[in-house]
Amino acid sequence: MEYKVKRFIFESGERYALLIDADTGIPLMHQNLYVTIHIRNTGDSINSMIACLGDLRLLEEICEYLDIQLERRFSEGKLLTKPEMESISYWTKKKKAALEKAQKVKETENVTEFKPNLKRLELSRYTVVTDTELVETMTTYNRLSNIISYIAWLASSLAPASVMKQIEKMEGHFKTYRPTKQTSNNSDANVFKSLTEAQMIRVLDIIRPDATDNPWKGEAIRCRNQMIINVLYDVGCRKGEVLTIKATEIEGGSNELKIRRSADDPDDDRKEQPLVKTLGRDVTVSEDVFEMVENYIIKYRTEVKGSGKNPFLILSHQSGAKTAKALSISGLKKVFETLSEAVGFKVNPHPLRHTWNDEFSEDIEAAIEAGEITEEEAEDTRSYLMGWKENSGTAKNYTKRYQQKRSLRFALKLQEKRRNKMNKIVGQYDEDIDF
Repeated sequence: MEYKVKRFIFESGERYALLIDADTGIPLMHQNLYVTIHIRNTGDSINSMIACLGDLRLLEEICEYLDIQLERRFSEGKLLTKPEMESISYWTKKKKAALEKAQKVKETENVTEFKPNLKRLELSRYTVVTDTELVETMTTYNRLSNIISYIAWLASSLAPASVMKQIEKMEGHFKTYRPTKQTSNNSDANVFKSLTEAQMIRVLDIIRPDATDNPWKGEAIRCRNQMIINVLYDVGCRKGEVLTIKATEIEGGSNELKIRRSADDPDDDRKEQPLVKTLGRDVTVSEDVFEMVENYIIKYRTEVKGSGKNPFLILSHQSGAKTAKALSISGLKKVFETLSEAVGFKVNPHPLRHTWNDEFSEDIEAAIEAGEITEEEAEDTRSYLMGWKENSGTAKNYTKRYQQKRSLRFALKLQEKRRNKMNKIVGQYDEDIDF
């Protein structure tokens, strides 16, 4: 049986999603009830709902493969065994394609059901293993967290009251299979991956509308994409934030763009609504970039049929469209995939955000040394421009990273100075030196 997560929009503008049977279209009762109670009704975003439904879909597929019928088992007062919890945990570490492949083998060849070696699995929790079928550590952690919470809730809802204490024990034991809550690689180089100066120059050069190697066809799309990438570079905002900017809120000659939190915006008909994860704020762009914005609005955006009825700045320029559509998240992703292929290295919005922070650190350090601003004011400034809450700690992380890079540059400079000094002596004398 196949399952899928279906998105839809209420008339009020609220985004919603359901886990359904792909063949019949019938929603799965317990999974959807759980997500409604524990995620939707607590005010979490549609993205949180979809992520959880995706994890519960995976659980349903794992249980089918392992021949575990959760609802029936719990109704009979029977809980999961340790080997079953181990097996479920094992498959949450794998990419979905691995489970699909195993399921096909089981169906077509009638082979013995997979039973993992528990001794090896226990060891693997403390061993770094390279496996192309493994997902990121945090993905496993999040999957298991949602799955364990759902299983505990389902068991508590269906099982007799006499086994409630055993359910708590089952939940506690299940949690021991979660990996340590950390990224798969904790090095700052991977956590904060930005573009080098040479890479940034290459990007800004190739996206010029008149560049011979510009990868997009059509003047309107070239100018739109140049504007998008320059806004991201100038502001350091997230992809969801740039897609929520409204042309109707831009004042001519102001050099300002407004980023607003607008979950379930009735003006937004995109099923996968771009969301502002940070605080709303007004941001400024350079004269050149604001000129790109105004030029796009006046000259190219108006070419899209029905653009006057769509408030969003960035529109899709798909030929043949009957009405103006705001550019989707997948549409923006395609822009960066095309750009990455053209320049020969990976480019996407988040490294541009890290690049912005790197350059901010360099510029703000000079201002601090000149006495124009204090370190505390610098962190507050960064937090506002990035949309972070005050004292969130995120600004300090970037400051720490810049300090580390500065220390490495200083160490290298010191090493070169010492090496040059030694090179003037070593091999350049005829008599022994009195040590």
